[in-house]
Amino acid sequence: MESTPESTERLSSLLGKVRADELTELYERHGVDNVPDLVTEIRRDGSSTIATWVFRSGEGVHYDEIVMDVATKVGLKDYPAEVTDETELELLVVQHLVRKHFDSLSP
Repeated sequence: MESTPESTERLSSLLGKVRADELTELYERHGVDNVPDLVTEIRRDGSSTIATWVFRSGEGVHYDEIVMDVATKVGLKDYPAEVTDETELELLVVQHLVRKHFDSLSP
């Protein structure tokens, strides 16, 4: 899966459909009050601070790169080549975490 700006656009579109009051905690956590600024802050959160400012002029990585990093951090290192976008990978991450949880339960 290759990182693309379209993933960031999909995130922005999705958050734009959510009622503002449902995003209150995210807005407060990031110190913003609108979707475009929230998306910018999420992208910066998922980036290396130095690389963001030195190489990206303050722009963070695209959202799909953040999802790929999360997948790696939770132990989902190998996923099918057919995964073409972050939404598919997000589902695999959730499935992996649920499976991991159930595998850790006692009989």
